[in-house]
Amino acid sequence: MTSSNLALGQIDSSAAAGVRVCWSIDKTSKAAGGADNGFLDCARSHISGYLSHGSTADCSGNLSNCLGAAGGGIANVIGHGNDGLIVTGQGQTPSDPQKFITTWNENIWGPLFRSLKGKASTIKLWACHPGTGQAGADLLFAMMNETGATCMGPTGFLYCGPQGLSLEANSTWQVSSPGRPKPAPIPAPTPHFVIRVEDWSFSMQSETHFRLGSVEGFEVRRDAHLLFSATGDSARGIARLVDLANPEKSELLVGAIVTGQLTLTFSDASGERKAVTFDILNNRLLQRKDMPTLYYRCSEGFAAMLNSGIRY
Repeated sequence: MTSSNLALGQIDSSAAAGVRVCWSIDKTSKAAGGADNGFLDCARSHISGYLSHGSTADCSGNLSNCLGAAGGGIANVIGHGNDGLIVTGQGQTPSDPQKFITTWNENIWGPLFRSLKGKASTIKLWACHPGTGQAGADLLFAMMNETGATCMGPTGFLYCGPQGLSLEANSTWQVSSPGRPKPAPIPAPTPHFVIRVEDWSFSMQSETHFRLGSVEGFEVRRDAHLLFSATGDSARGIARLVDLANPEKSELLVGAIVTGQLTLTFSDASGERKAVTFDILNNRLLQRKDMPTLYYRCSEGFAAMLNSGIRY
């Protein structure tokens, strides 16, 4: 996975010019056993003077109190996210409308974020994909209307590693500014492949485990609930929609939400029935549960299938 480091220093330099800069980070922690892959713990290690929130109310209160009454400040929110969504208290597994921000629960977060009106000139949502597509444009436009601030969010995956935060290559920031119309949607840069893979050998880096023809079952769950399953030719048809032959290895931690778990069952070379399980990240990447540094790209067809069947 290719990425480019974010210029956090550009924000810090604003503080030197007398602009108040505030950070509030979802307090979910992998180290404390929370639903986080380590992304939030990593972000905390790179941001000094951050505040922690466990809900949208905590987040807005943190930022309002930090910015004070002077006006013109920069408010930064860090959490896991997806298209037009940022989580404010549940890490990678949003389920409580009080703990994430998206368009349909504006009745919850809107009144809370109005406390930033006249205090924040810019609000930045640091997560994977909160500015992506129509959902991202709609969210940022709604937030701008509630706060009167310029509201921004990335259109691609956001990573954290030893060098700090970085964006997926070819990502940008979607921006909604006061006095301007709703911005045009910007698609994610994630390079979905667009054709079915007719045959492949499943790869764990250099080691091959099974071929497409040996796939026996396909199952997707969310929060332990079975969403759908398939066997035989149907399972193999679905498996063709993921590039399981070409894993990408990365130590970077991804600020995405888990939109489901996928389990493939297959027969190995000796005929023994086995299974491999993945986390589905924003319906764009699969991450091996047993080897979390390995990621696999999904096709547009796979994402469309999940979008039609998965809700949060």
